[in-house]
Amino acid sequence: MRRQKKKRITSSGIMAIFIVVIMTSSIIGMMWSNPNETFKYKEHKFTRQGDHFTLKLDGKDLEFYYFPSDIQDINFSYELKYKLENSQMIYFTFNPESKHIAYLDKARFDLTTELQKTNIYIQSGKIKNTTNYNLPIITCDNATEFVPVVYFKESNITKFTLENNCIIGESNSREGFLALKDRLLYALFDII
Repeated sequence: MRRQKKKRITSSGIMAIFIVVIMTSSIIGMMWSNPNETFKYKEHKFTRQGDHFTLKLDGKDLEFYYFPSDIQDINFSYELKYKLENSQMIYFTFNPESKHIAYLDKARFDLTTELQKTNIYIQSGKIKNTTNYNLPIITCDNATEFVPVVYFKESNITKFTLENNCIIGESNSREGFLALKDRLLYALFDII
């Protein structure tokens, strides 16, 4: 009579079972979670979708990374808001050699996308000549009463200031540039 061999689970078999259990529980968790939670801020209803919030305003879908109450402490004066609201064009500029260039680019792209939903045209530029970007050189010296410059730059604090007709958004972190972009849009759309 032949003796049967006992089958043993190898370490690679245990790892495969572990991965299957993790993936299955992740799928079940995603199905039970509510990916489109809604939140209210004043009279506005926001929907969380992944890593951002959306707001339907005047038939337009706007996207933000931060909920208004999370960034309402970033000062954005009435004078800054008035300057933007009364402009049909805005220059946006940045340092192309910034260590947080990916976040600056994201803020610039998102700002351009969201402002296309209004009657404000945005022109991007850079503060110095480099081969990294095929953009015109735009500095605060280009700012006028009717065409302000929004200059995002690195700093040790996250804030907005106004110098002549130049709106300077300073950030002490890479995520701060996304917060500045959101704060600017929240002010412009009368949300904060």
